[in-house]
Amino acid sequence: MDKHGLTILRTDHKPLLAIFGKNKGIKVFSASRLQRWALLLTNYDFKIEFVSTNQMGMADTLSRLISEKSELEDKVIALVSGSENCSNEDCCEDSLLVEESVKYVLNIMLDECRTSECRTDECRTSEKNGWPKVVSDPTLSIWSNRRQELEVIDECIMFSGKIVIPKNLRKSVLKVLHETHPGSAKMKGVAREYMYWPNIGRDIEDWVANCIMCQSAESAAKRPIKSELRPWPNTNRNWERVHIDFAGPCKDGKVYFIVIDAHSKWPEVFENMTTSVKDVIKCFEWLGTHYGYPETIVSDNGSPFRSNEFKVYCQNKGISQVFSAPYHP
Repeated sequence: MDKHGLTILRTDHKPLLAIFGKNKGIKVFSASRLQRWALLLTNYDFKIEFVSTNQMGMADTLSRLISEKSELEDKVIALVSGSENCSNEDCCEDSLLVEESVKYVLNIMLDECRTSECRTDECRTSEKNGWPKVVSDPTLSIWSNRRQELEVIDECIMFSGKIVIPKNLRKSVLKVLHETHPGSAKMKGVAREYMYWPNIGRDIEDWVANCIMCQSAESAAKRPIKSELRPWPNTNRNWERVHIDFAGPCKDGKVYFIVIDAHSKWPEVFENMTTSVKDVIKCFEWLGTHYGYPETIVSDNGSPFRSNEFKVYCQNKGISQVFSAPYHP
């Protein structure tokens, strides 16, 4: 491309119109490669046009004759506006967070990142003119040790393809990342995908630790639910309320049906081979002929006690059913 003249780029890959087209601009960067491309292409005056594949001729033919295809370095996923916009209206929270944070940094703060005066300014100068053999400044030495991963593109410092945020702008970035209170783990995942500064992970953890809303939500989640223990109300007579449950199968392979009167604490134990509702009804028929039918039965939510057959039986005998939590009859 000629740096001083207009260049027309023709492609049969229509999404590139939305990613690099001047009419729409780039709404979201979701890969470091797009950030580098966008900054590099600001130096050139070009126009991109769409051409159908059947009109690409030699370019399309040569692109299909590659014997070996290397894997892409990055997974490029761009959310574009207009006719190329995704039809899915339900965007996940992380995607919205990425969109807002990256758009804020690249569209609003890009000029400030270029002109900001701090250690990044010295870093920018060293990267352009060469690094000194001895770096005495401890802050600048952090960048000196990683100079191989630094590059200056259009007066903007990039670290491994990510924009370096100057110190005086980091607070604003943290506010945007923390706008929906996603927690330190998600914040670090989003931030490290698009931007960088030394100790970015620690700064994010400190920001979340100082957020009253986040700490309140975390303490509430860890706090155990307190429930006051309340005993069953006292009964005034025998057989007013009985508690029932199964025990077993025991070592002998048998299942025992246990009935305890709440007033007298009198137990009745029946040896059952099964836990079927028919065996339960047989036991209550025996109890009815010896003591009369109880007024209330307390049981867990076992299938024989919840069955419609046992419900009808209790209704016919004038017995009310009360269900308790499992293992607490």
